[in-house]
Amino acid sequence: MGALRYIDKEIMMALNKKTYIVAAALAGSVALAGLAGVGIASAATGTKPASLVDELAQKFNLNKADVQAVFDQHRSEAQSDHEAKYEQRLAADVAAGKLTAAQKDQILAKHQEVLSFMESLKGKSAADRKAALDQERHQLQQWTKDNSIPARYVVGGLGLRGMGHRFGNGGA
Repeated sequence: MGALRYIDKEIMMALNKKTYIVAAALAGSVALAGLAGVGIASAATGTKPASLVDELAQKFNLNKADVQAVFDQHRSEAQSDHEAKYEQRLAADVAAGKLTAAQKDQILAKHQEVLSFMESLKGKSAADRKAALDQERHQLQQWTKDNSIPARYVVGGLGLRGMGHRFGNGGA
């Protein structure tokens, strides 16, 4: 239901109670699937699945741009919330003496670099992504050693723990 919470009033008025429940269930299922949006009918026929935005817009006779705007806003808000929590956890570790303020600043800067790197992988082939990820992972591991920063704080964005994902629960 989280993604549908941000649909503007005009779109919500277009949905009656029954379709809202169906849409909410669909949105919940999609959230669990990482917003994959793979249609069962498409998979059964072997055709290329439509995006979730396309499917919702078509199913509920909504403007695709409006539905996309809802998803974009939700993703942006979730990312902002995640970033704020990550910074709070780092600040708490500084207060607890687990990190210095300088290390926290280095970690946040590196975190932004990793986010940019991950964005740069979009549109690349699977083999190219894997090679780039392997190289970046190695560089991050070396960076943590060179800067005396526990790896659990920064290497999670590349398949290891850290980068705001359960850091403090493992890692070196």
